[in-house]
Amino acid sequence: MKQYLSWNIFSATGGLFCLMAVLAFVGQILTLNQQKNLEPLQEYVWAIEELRVGYYQTLYVTGRVSEGHDVQFPQAALFDDPTRGLLHLRMDVLASRVARLSDDVILAQLADYPPYLAIVGRVEEQFAQIARELQDADLSDTQAHARLMQEKLRPLEPSLDQLSVDLVRRMNLIDAGRRQSLEQTISFNQVALTVLFAFLVLTLYISTRLSSRERQRSTQLERLNEELATANRSKERFVAHMSHEFRTPLNAIIGFSELMQEKNSRNKDAGENDFTEEVLKSAYHLLDLVNEVLNFSQLSGTDQILDLESVELTGIIRNSTRLVQAAYPNRNLAFDEPEDGGHVYAMGHDRAIRQIVQNLLTNAAKYAGEEARIRVRIVSGTADTVAIRISDNGNGMDAATLERVLRPFERNTSQGKNFEQIEGVGLGLAICRLLAKQLDTRLEFETAPGCGFAAELWLRRADGTDPA
Repeated sequence: MKQYLSWNIFSATGGLFCLMAVLAFVGQILTLNQQKNLEPLQEYVWAIEELRVGYYQTLYVTGRVSEGHDVQFPQAALFDDPTRGLLHLRMDVLASRVARLSDDVILAQLADYPPYLAIVGRVEEQFAQIARELQDADLSDTQAHARLMQEKLRPLEPSLDQLSVDLVRRMNLIDAGRRQSLEQTISFNQVALTVLFAFLVLTLYISTRLSSRERQRSTQLERLNEELATANRSKERFVAHMSHEFRTPLNAIIGFSELMQEKNSRNKDAGENDFTEEVLKSAYHLLDLVNEVLNFSQLSGTDQILDLESVELTGIIRNSTRLVQAAYPNRNLAFDEPEDGGHVYAMGHDRAIRQIVQNLLTNAAKYAGEEARIRVRIVSGTADTVAIRISDNGNGMDAATLERVLRPFERNTSQGKNFEQIEGVGLGLAICRLLAKQLDTRLEFETAPGCGFAAELWLRRADGTDPA
């Protein structure tokens, strides 16, 4: 949960950082766009300035000519009458510069500014009127022509001044908007960076707190594990010590009971002999329980893998079957030996396999019932594996009960009233699983209510050489 929370915090930080970067980039793009929008206005500035320069140059030229002064210019040699040619040339220059005010780029940029369109229209109309009047006058006197040009061009000056004033006003408005946009962008970036910095500080604080809590929890878990390990070792020492302490007086009870049984048999005292036999049976039963607890304690205290060797399975199964059959003579128990009567070898440990088989057979004899059939057989798996299968046709159990009885000191309580009469403390299957783990193999179970119980111990085949 903490790792998930930490990951979410860092993910949110990264996402916020990326968002701030994108917004800052967008703000910069908008600022650049404002600057780009000024480019057509720059064309507008140049057009007006060129028109004003050309206008005042024309007034200067016409003034000089009207006073009788010669005006020299580079293109004079191209005209028969250089002075009159100069006047026509100045009018052509003015005409081209007035026409430039209506350039498509400039009109597109200033289409939303009606005062400009009105002034440009007035300038164009005035200049066209001046051109027509000069053409209609057709004066042969150059000085008179110059004075007429100067007279007609003078009224154009207020309109040109108005263009310049509107240009300055328009430029100031756009520049103010650009500065405001730039200030907003800078302010927004500052706020974004402040928020991002605060979020990073908060993230660092939360991460530090989480790390501190994680270290505390880790320390607590380590201490708890040490305490549990110490308690487990103490439990194992106690069980082993008490098991040995129980076995010593039990062996004495068994020894004296056998002596009393032998004495009663010689005296032919049937009553005392029966009592002695009951004491002896109870002592053997208690000794079996103590041995089982001691065995489980020893097995659960180690994870060591047993040294494997080639063992012969048919002999182990045959001997185990006879032992369990002798303990439960009224059970229908049989070993289905291989049809060819040969020996089957597998890699394992004689004592561990023998104990697993005996425990599984004993469990089947206890819980399957007197009418059940218990069968043992060797099953071939792949070319390299073989299994010992022990099955019965008893009541079986469901999956939840199987999972429970595989735990230590748990028993199958589905036997109803007969449960208390069944011997054992619930360690048989747990010991089988521990031994299978030490054999580095698998022990599988198959069961269902009303379908019996089966267990398979899988082993790796050996080369068939008798180790003896």
